[in-house]
Amino acid sequence: GGGRRGRRGGGGGGETGRGGRIQGDLTSATRAKDILAIVEADADAFDAIHTATAIHRLATHGSRDQRDRDDVVRDVRFGTLTTLVDRNLRDMNSQGLANVAWACARLEFNPGVEVLRTIAG
Repeated sequence: GGGRRGRRGGGGGGETGRGGRIQGDLTSATRAKDILAIVEADADAFDAIHTATAIHRLATHGSRDQRDRDDVVRDVRFGTLTTLVDRNLRDMNSQGLANVAWACARLEFNPGVEVLRTIAG
């Protein structure tokens, strides 16, 4: 499905307030537990950009080995993040969609056929 490719993308550089703080916290976090703590604290304010950033950062910093990947995907806060992916996926631009797909592959996590269909669009 088209429509999403022209939507707002970017990294939230001009955002202020809570959204800007969330994006800044996510981009500076380098440990999976810190990224998951941000998800836990701010899930109610996550938009498509925050969601794509969070899962991408988790895959970057929480996938050194199989044990790390398992710890991330078993964490209840990762379940919260996958719910956010489902909720925000249709608002993601192509970069956000690619980040979600890459992160799921890196974490060896199957997000389900509906998520994959939406990404394939």
